[in-house]
Amino acid sequence: MNLQKKIAIYCRVSTDDQAENGFNLREQEERITQYIKAFSEDFNEDTKRYIDGGASAKDLKRPEMTKLIDAIRSGEISKVIIHNLDRLTRSMKDLIFLIELFEEYDVQLYSLKEKIDTQTAIGRFFVSVIILIAQWEREAISERTKRGVDQSALEGNYPRGGKPPLGYRKVKNINLMLQEQLKSDGVQSKKLKIPCRLEIDDSTSGIVQGIFNSYTNDRRSMEFIAHKLNSDRVPEEDWDESKVRTVLTNEVYIGQFLNSRIKIDNHTPAIIDNVQFREAAMILQSRNTTKKYDYIFEGICFSYQTGKRLRSQPTKKPNKIYRYVFCNDTKKRYNEDKLCKDIESTVNSYIDSTVKERTMRQISRLKRKDAKCDLLDKMRETGIITNEYHSEQILKLDLDRNATLDQIAIVNHGFQYWGTMTKEQKREFLLNYVEKIELDMITLTVKYVKFLDFF
Repeated sequence: MNLQKKIAIYCRVSTDDQAENGFNLREQEERITQYIKAFSEDFNEDTKRYIDGGASAKDLKRPEMTKLIDAIRSGEISKVIIHNLDRLTRSMKDLIFLIELFEEYDVQLYSLKEKIDTQTAIGRFFVSVIILIAQWEREAISERTKRGVDQSALEGNYPRGGKPPLGYRKVKNINLMLQEQLKSDGVQSKKLKIPCRLEIDDSTSGIVQGIFNSYTNDRRSMEFIAHKLNSDRVPEEDWDESKVRTVLTNEVYIGQFLNSRIKIDNHTPAIIDNVQFREAAMILQSRNTTKKYDYIFEGICFSYQTGKRLRSQPTKKPNKIYRYVFCNDTKKRYNEDKLCKDIESTVNSYIDSTVKERTMRQISRLKRKDAKCDLLDKMRETGIITNEYHSEQILKLDLDRNATLDQIAIVNHGFQYWGTMTKEQKREFLLNYVEKIELDMITLTVKYVKFLDFF
């Protein structure tokens, strides 16, 4: 894409700044303009001004800042010049967000007062230190969150958000003594974030038992069970095989809490006994065999009219098997060969405009990872960080570097266009790069192809 990038001049002033410091917008603009003229050989692009007058720096919810962020994300900006850092923000969290945004989209930052220039070694050092601090902070928060989740589960709470599993309801896990104390203090418990536990919901637990009985006793398929649940209008929207599978594989129904770190038996009242749960697992495993017909588009096509996932269906002829995407509502079929042709230009455009461009960005990131390794070495040598922290971060960077090299290798070996891919390669491409394809199942045309982020 040949988009001509621009230099962004960002200025901000609040009412307090003007009253206390006489720090006005005109002064900021003039100094930045003089700076650009003085170093004109480095700033030969057109400029675009983003001016937030009377705007606080407590967050990034400012009209011109929002426009600047959007412009960066759309690839319109190559450099951002500010008078000093607190013109961007006075929040460390927001500063880290902006610096990481600049790094992701290869935008250089210049700050006149702090002498920050990310083209220089000291400028890159400053940015790298902030990013390392942000990485440490995220990891620390993640570790504390995980410990909190595990401890809450060990205390009998159900620490997962969202709706409770089918067959249960959430109740606040608050003891009588604490409840009386809250009342005496005049605090309403509903205003506090009180942990919840699960208890059996008699109005829906029978549905769970019915699913297990149909699957283990009657040997019904998940597709049949989903169809039956939809016909009976049970309290769950749009049952399909994946939702039935979720019920059949959820350990909560035998009273168990499980995550990647801990396993707690007798955590929750059981709806299903262990014997039936294990039997369902064995049936699932035995039925998890390779399908007789390989479909290119299985699982990623949705109806434009209803939003429902479309299923694959074959038609057998004496010398050939025809594969279709089938819509149960319109009773129409979309031939896979026709669908391959219909999306070819869209896929090829994506490969040209997105995959290759982002691979070049990934190469740039690889260079920055090497620079971070050098920075960590210097910080260890000067005693800023410990040997243990240094080794841990170097290991993570090496893993990231190897993953980046793998991604780059894909393009280095030559990206094929859709028309030259084999059937297996097309299926692999769709699994890796396409989130969903919306089909008009009345006119049998492609309405929309939604791609996943490549990196």
